[in-house]
Amino acid sequence: MFLGATSTPDGTNEFIKVFVVVIDGELLAFSYLPNGMNQDTPVVYLCFRIRVARVIDVPRGIRPRLAIDGPFSIDLKKVPRRKLVRLCRSDPLSGVFQDEIPFLDIDGGKETESETIAGFLHLKSTIYRFHRGVSIIRSMKKRDKLSTEPYKGVRDFYPEEQFVQRYMFEHMERVCELFGYEEYNASVLEPSELYLSKTSEEIVNNQTYTFTDRGDRSVTLRPELTPTLARMIAARQREIPFPARWYSIGNCFRYEGTQKGRLREFWQLNADIIGVSGAEADAEIIAMVHGILRSMGAEERDFEIRVSDRRILDATYEDTGVEEGTRAEVTRLLDKRGKLEDFDAQLVAILGKEKAAALIATVERTTSSAYLEELRIQLEYMGIRNMVVDTKITRGFDYYTGMVFEVFDTHEGNRRSLAGGGRYDNLLSLFGGEPIPAVGFALGDVTAKDFLEAHNLLPAYAPATELMICVVEPEASSHAVRLAQDLRKEDITVAINTSGKRVGDQIRQADKMKIPFVIAVGAKERDSGRYTVKNLSSGVEITLPADRIAEHLFGSLG
Repeated sequence: MFLGATSTPDGTNEFIKVFVVVIDGELLAFSYLPNGMNQDTPVVYLCFRIRVARVIDVPRGIRPRLAIDGPFSIDLKKVPRRKLVRLCRSDPLSGVFQDEIPFLDIDGGKETESETIAGFLHLKSTIYRFHRGVSIIRSMKKRDKLSTEPYKGVRDFYPEEQFVQRYMFEHMERVCELFGYEEYNASVLEPSELYLSKTSEEIVNNQTYTFTDRGDRSVTLRPELTPTLARMIAARQREIPFPARWYSIGNCFRYEGTQKGRLREFWQLNADIIGVSGAEADAEIIAMVHGILRSMGAEERDFEIRVSDRRILDATYEDTGVEEGTRAEVTRLLDKRGKLEDFDAQLVAILGKEKAAALIATVERTTSSAYLEELRIQLEYMGIRNMVVDTKITRGFDYYTGMVFEVFDTHEGNRRSLAGGGRYDNLLSLFGGEPIPAVGFALGDVTAKDFLEAHNLLPAYAPATELMICVVEPEASSHAVRLAQDLRKEDITVAINTSGKRVGDQIRQADKMKIPFVIAVGAKERDSGRYTVKNLSSGVEITLPADRIAEHLFGSLG
């Protein structure tokens, strides 16, 4: 806002009041004219030749401004809209006018009389009402044109993206079932206390979508599936036959910064075997991850299975004198060791310089254990030879008690963890039951897709539709529908183009949609009962009776 005065051609001084409002980064100006003035009044013509003595920058308060002549210029484009609305609603201009701020005329004349300032009190309410009206109008306009962008950190799955995700899910499901695992599922909503007592506090406090429902209950969108599995097993512990082999592919949510391989919503395969301890069960879990990646076309050299044991870490804590109360925090920090530039400083802050150095030295000095070598032998029996012992693998969750592992991509452009898991023999006892040995793993869809992309293993898109029937003329549409129904009974996926466009345009549309075959149906085909099937990729055509179309398509599609 600025207040000013100018001289009219007849030599008299007229006071001009102009204010500036910014909404959504857009600069708006409104001039307040004294009574009796109109658009033809000379002072209106001279409005933008005011010498500015003061500038009232609404969001920032009052500041001096160098005197200028000519069109005014003020930059408020970076003012947050919500802050401006809040300030205006709190009546920020009243103090400005009460302070009787002086303004000058264009010739650098004397200050105005203080009573003139009192006249601006009316301007204050005009500014407020005007701003409120514009704000409402802007809000309405924004609602009329909604953004097409999804929420930050989540994805839309168009048919091509959904095809890739289904491809991954089908391989995951198939391998799990080959190992004898049964599918389960649960709601994405869980009581928050489930994670407060069974997951690291960091995840609950900083990385979850948690809210209070209308019943005053704290609810969390699940950040992982293992606590849900433990809850379900504990609820029917006496009814479920053990060992239980369960798997699920569910969407999970974490409120954290987005980056490559990490989003706020993701789908995750969880597979667990409950009721079995020992190296055989641990090897089976690792073999499943290995089998999934191999089934999607990966070679063993494309990934590496890094294995350690929480019991080694627990022994290291004992040897170096790390207190029980700090072990969970240190374990989570060790899990981030390769990602934090200030890892050493953070570790020293927790343990002190001497103890931190002793801990790292012991971890790096430990190369393996008798149990991990037994696990290696079990995996070799199963034909898996890309396991390595890496005692730096810790896994950040508090519930792990034994073997832990992570699968790493070996591609230079994607060196990161793809999947991980381990043994958690005490988690179910937190629900009040007896401890049950359990081991499992998780593989996310985001990292799995990045892996396939890095190794050029993404599948080529192929639509579910195998045949499009192009309707040549409206009179043949009922016959086209009947033909499509007969082919669907033969397990052929068929779409009918009823757009009324020319046949050539319909065929081009089918080609654009990557549908492999087309049949044009008109009066000729209806009367003869014979149809020309065209392969759009090769251009080959063949004319067949209706009862042989399915056989031909099956043979061509393989």
